[in-house]
Parts: sequence; structure tokens; C-alpha cells
Amino acid sequence: MASQIVILIGLTVTVTAGTLTPVIEERNSFHDVMAADLSSTFFSDFEENIRYIHSNGKTEVYDGIVDIPSADASIISESSIVAYKPSVQLRRIALKCNPTKGDKLTVRGSRYRVDNYSDDGVGVITVFLARV
Repeated sequence: MASQIVILIGLTVTVTAGTLTPVIEERNSFHDVMAADLSSTFFSDFEENIRYIHSNGKTEVYDGIVDIPSADASIISESSIVAYKPSVQLRRIALKCNPTKGDKLTVRGSRYRVDNYSDDGVGVITVFLARV
């Protein structure tokens, strides 16, 4: 009988000839693996330097993925409006603090301000931008 691997968050089960072999991982190990994968594959291939100026005046340089434009859905009343906005994707682990509306960024020589952000829950924050 062929082997089959089933991966659930925090639990890996290998099925071989009808037997289960659970492997329990520590609570944060899944996120550690995701962060390592993002760093070594996705981000290393596409990242660019982004100058980030927090509202408190502190300036950081982050590596992120630039997406100009991207979609951000905002709900007004009972209708949805989709606006195409530039965005950057940053690794959650690299950020000193959460993005704040009004923070400033310099991306590819252009200046932007933070309009909104979304945390995907597995290590990437997408920051939606407005041109300054």
C-alpha cells in the first residue's frame, strides 16, 4: 500500500499500510518553519529595500516585496468598493512594531504613506499605500 502524508497545522500524520504515526510539533514551530521558508525562498528572490519612517520619527530599512498596484477592498454602507493601491509585503518577524496609518515609506524612489494593512497570520503583513 502506498504512503500518504497529511499535514495539519501543528500535527503531521504519516499513513503507511493503515498505521498512523503522529508527530506533534511545539506550538510555535509551525510559524518558525513558515518564517524560515519565507526568508529562504519567496522573499530572497523578490525583496527590495524599503525605507520605513514610523510616526514616532524612527526610521528603519526593511526588505519587502513591492506590488504596485494591488487591491484593497473597503466597505461603505452595504456595497463594496475595490480600489487598486500600491502595497508592500513585509515579514512580520522583521517589523519593530505594527504599521500605523500615516507612517511614511520610500519605495523605488517614490514616497508613500500607510493607508491600511493586513496581517495574513502566517508571517506576512501587506501594507497598503497612498502616494504622498
